[in-house]
Amino acid sequence: MWYVFQTMSGEEQMCMDLCMAILDKDYYNEMFIPRYMVKKRYCKNWHDKIKVMFPGYVFIDSDKENMDKMLRELWKVPRLTKMLKNADQVSPITEEEQHFLQNLMDDEYMVRYSEGFIVGDRVCITEGALRDMSGYIKKVDRHRRLAFLDINFLGRETPVEVGLSAVARVTDEEFERIRQLNIMEHEAAEPSTHSDGNETAKSEVLILSGMFSGMYGEFRSADTDKDEWTVLIKMFGDEPSKVVFHREEIKML
Repeated sequence: MWYVFQTMSGEEQMCMDLCMAILDKDYYNEMFIPRYMVKKRYCKNWHDKIKVMFPGYVFIDSDKENMDKMLRELWKVPRLTKMLKNADQVSPITEEEQHFLQNLMDDEYMVRYSEGFIVGDRVCITEGALRDMSGYIKKVDRHRRLAFLDINFLGRETPVEVGLSAVARVTDEEFERIRQLNIMEHEAAEPSTHSDGNETAKSEVLILSGMFSGMYGEFRSADTDKDEWTVLIKMFGDEPSKVVFHREEIKML
């Protein structure tokens, strides 16, 4: 279970270091600060920057029995201001909240940078942490490369920002033309052959569902543990776009 304690904004790392110095490691599994990756532009280039997702909060993965034992020691930390409570009892965040954050973050409790584009008033995520989270996106700032989400945290809707590069903005009609052109180009293409007359082995993929349904692409790589199947699809300009799918969303040809 994930418990949360509060500190001063900007002092999360210092507070966590103090807690880890005084607490018996046998009492908890992990102590962490959820963070996210953004892009900042300076010196004419974009650079990766890491920011705290929930300023002023530190998380502890523990169980209730050990948390009760730790409380007396935790109150000795000067920068720890309070623990999350339900009525008078120190309580973990809900299972739903924990599950959501686990899906959003990687094993290092980081929300990695996402890529996508905008079709009409919809955001299409092609890869990254937001791939299955587009429904939570309330606003996209293409200039600052940020997405703004409303998520359930501490029992209330909480606004957070994460990194997102929206490489293009098109209308629904424009995207439908892109989709139809992709299909027509595939149907018109002739299979290439080896010198011995055999067809060249292809790594073509048919997308079965979602916004890209009916389109074709080129299989690039797969991470079966994460169920991430990367496909190159020609959409914007000459360079194909990299799109990540679940296995059931594609068909190998």
